[in-house]
Amino acid sequence: MKAASINAETVDDYIRDFPREVREVLKALRRAIREVAPDAEESISYRIPTYRIGKKPLVYFAAYQHHVSLYPSTERSVEPLPRLAPYRSGRGTLKFPLDKPVPLALVKQFVRLRLKEELARASTVKRVSRKSPSRTSGGHSSS
Repeated sequence: MKAASINAETVDDYIRDFPREVREVLKALRRAIREVAPDAEESISYRIPTYRIGKKPLVYFAAYQHHVSLYPSTERSVEPLPRLAPYRSGRGTLKFPLDKPVPLALVKQFVRLRLKEELARASTVKRVSRKSPSRTSGGHSSS
């Protein structure tokens, strides 16, 4: 069972292709993400469920044989949550073993931090794009 082998067109399709126990975990992750980011656009990207704010990805999740993963974890979104440390696996990945309950409250905290990151980034981009273009004359007189 690998996430990349599934050719789902929707998140419902993606979840439906897994065994019941895994479906329940995926549904719980989906609910947790939607609760924190109800306005996030849900889609499939890189063959896995993706949640976007604007055009930028907020989080992805995927199921594998022995765990589910949540991406992308950034230093800024993980550092304030030391309880995430045991779940960190590689760059930008959180892994939750399927043989243990997924800490959904912790997942929600993580998604909240990712949401703050993305909203702050979007706000910065908007401020930069609102600056007036530089003038070619520089506003100086030539006398």
